[in-house]
Amino acid sequence: MTIPEFEYIDDEVDGICNIKITSGDYKDLVFHYGKVQFQEDEKNETAAMKFTYNIVDNPNDYEYNDNLTNVLGDLLVVILDEQLKEDECELKK
Repeated sequence: MTIPEFEYIDDEVDGICNIKITSGDYKDLVFHYGKVQFQEDEKNETAAMKFTYNIVDNPNDYEYNDNLTNVLGDLLVVILDEQLKEDECELKK
């Protein structure tokens, strides 16, 4: 799956950092992430990521489905990876 290009958009009213997808299947969709959690499965040495998101603007009336959730999940992994590399990500237990 191709990760879409995106840009950050600050919401001056709420102080939330929104994300606008600028390419691909969900071009122009604006959203922000809510709670992000990782659930470890120590037996299988794996972890699952769970997250919530809020759509702020959906000008093309994209369908809310598993494909959208998967794209946003893949994008979240990219964002977290970038922030961890830049030491800008705060992890809480």
